[in-house]
Amino acid sequence: MKRLSNRTTLDSTLNYSAKQILLCEFLALSHIAFKLTKGRGEWHLLKIINRFLDDEIVIKRDNFQLRIRGNDPYWLRLVVKNYSYENEVNLLLDRLDLEDTVFVDVGANIGYWSHFVVGNFKSTKVVLVEPNPDLFRESVASLKENNFQAVCLNVAISDLSGTSVPLFYGKGNGDHAGASLIAHQESSEFQQVMVETLTLDEIVGPYLDANSRTVVKLDIEGMELQV
Repeated sequence: MKRLSNRTTLDSTLNYSAKQILLCEFLALSHIAFKLTKGRGEWHLLKIINRFLDDEIVIKRDNFQLRIRGNDPYWLRLVVKNYSYENEVNLLLDRLDLEDTVFVDVGANIGYWSHFVVGNFKSTKVVLVEPNPDLFRESVASLKENNFQAVCLNVAISDLSGTSVPLFYGKGNGDHAGASLIAHQESSEFQQVMVETLTLDEIVGPYLDANSRTVVKLDIEGMELQV
């Protein structure tokens, strides 16, 4: 079983600005302090900090690098040196050993786990699925920067195929960049765009055969049971 690393490293070749270096050091110290409070208060601090950050920050993981929005508090945690992201998912992928596997990343957001799998398992085919058009473009651009290959689909997963549905997502005002098909999110804080749908069977079906293994990561903001 491989021991997969899932931690941030600081690389001098990435040319961090003085502001970004200061941010990294400050968040590293605060992250240590928040461990004592079991994370209480950390999200509020991140939301305060991101108000002053509009630029992208390139973070370096062991086998890939990724651009994150400085004004997204969720991803801002990745600038902390040695920060381990969603360690339970990392441990699961470690145990599964995804060599010669198809990995379907549904609800990829900026494509973190797609990058992680391609970077660690060279023989794995990755299918990235993300309906948010902005996040999809960022994911594709980042894959190209890393010279990674993946099948990328800008569609929403639903229980109905071939329909055009409204996707609700934030206006980029400092909240986490995500998206959902759930209509109750329609409010002044959200914008919407029409997206095409496919079913999960249509996405996964082409890769199911007796000689292959397919692993699906499903994170679609409350629609998991429906699809």
